[in-house]
Amino acid sequence: MEMSSEKGSEIRVREAKYVDLPYLVRNNVAMADEAEGIDLDPAVLEMGVSAVFDDPARGLYFIAEIGGTPAGSLMVTKEWSDWRCAWYWWIQSVYIPPGFRRRGVYTALHRHVVEAARKERAYAVRLYVSRGNESAIRTYKAIGMKRSHYDMFEIEL
Repeated sequence: MEMSSEKGSEIRVREAKYVDLPYLVRNNVAMADEAEGIDLDPAVLEMGVSAVFDDPARGLYFIAEIGGTPAGSLMVTKEWSDWRCAWYWWIQSVYIPPGFRRRGVYTALHRHVVEAARKERAYAVRLYVSRGNESAIRTYKAIGMKRSHYDMFEIEL
């Protein structure tokens, strides 16, 4: 998929490959720090990203490029819904480096995921966002996403 960014360069979205692992690790470290103030262990994160490449059932990464330079990334995981007899696609691990923000990079990634989900007849595309990440919330609303009626609960093990 290609689309024009506001600077006139084409944004190309592609499936990530194992060679992209260092870029994906850096993006995840930066995203966790920026969005949630969490310091991730790069060694553990490298194993986690590698696990996705080793077993595609765990997820799928996409990278946006401008002029051949990586400009952002995200991961998709799938959740089966017995209620809908269809998949929910979850967008996760979104990161656009500061120099590429406000140039349509996330929009290109998002559209790519939505188109792929439609082709596979998914029921919906979802994501979760930290309540304090107002910039991300504005972005998601601007591209037509709406707040779900669900709250998330968890137990760390």
